[in-house]
Amino acid sequence: KHITIVDQNNYFTFVPMLHEAAAGSIEPHHCAVPLRELVYGTPHDFIKTQIKKIYPDKKYVETSAGKINYDLCVVAMGSSVNYFDIPGAAENTYHVRSLLGAMHLHQHFIELLERADKKQLALTVVGGGYTGVEVAGQFSDFIRKDIRKLYPETTVSVSLVETGSLVLKYIPNHVRTKVTARLKKMGVRLLLNQKVTQVQSDSLVLADGKKIDSDITIWTTGFRNVAGDFLPAQYIHNGRMPVTNFLTHRSDDSLYAVGD
Repeated sequence: KHITIVDQNNYFTFVPMLHEAAAGSIEPHHCAVPLRELVYGTPHDFIKTQIKKIYPDKKYVETSAGKINYDLCVVAMGSSVNYFDIPGAAENTYHVRSLLGAMHLHQHFIELLERADKKQLALTVVGGGYTGVEVAGQFSDFIRKDIRKLYPETTVSVSLVETGSLVLKYIPNHVRTKVTARLKKMGVRLLLNQKVTQVQSDSLVLADGKKIDSDITIWTTGFRNVAGDFLPAQYIHNGRMPVTNFLTHRSDDSLYAVGD
């Protein structure tokens, strides 16, 4: 059998470590695995190109480099940031869903620190799930260990905004209690039962009308499935690919789905 890996990047991104790269705790290459190394010395191939559409009925993938025919197709397109149609969220926030996104966040944060006219910075994380808690904790740790030493005249505050009454609502209560206490000890301000209704370049507007300053807003409220962007509508149900226990599509056993 011959395997062809197709991706718009020539590396695989290890997403769970992106919050560390964004804060500068690790180097970007620690989150990236070169795809060409996976096929080196094998009969398989890697093609760097953008995927435009998958046609299961005709068994080919349309890409910016041309058509790729297949016998079996594994759809592992990943996901994208879900902004839930909040005005200004897509334009005025940063994310850690991709390596480029994490690096963009890190670069902008350092640029703000280097500005002589900015002595007080407000960093806000929107979303109290796993990613939001990790990002808030990582940046708070970065601030305590490095920023205070390297930028002694600059004060950086970290806030975490969550629509619900709890952070990490899907984990056991005793674990959540410890995590919450740890965040508070690290100086993270928890704004619970608060919904963001608008994001501006330097502030957030909450559902109760309150406006809070935010020099950098990091969006971690969830992700959006992208399978529907690449497959015909009849292959998608509620934005996802319906699969069997063997991860094949329920109506086409030549089509597989893995990942988010």
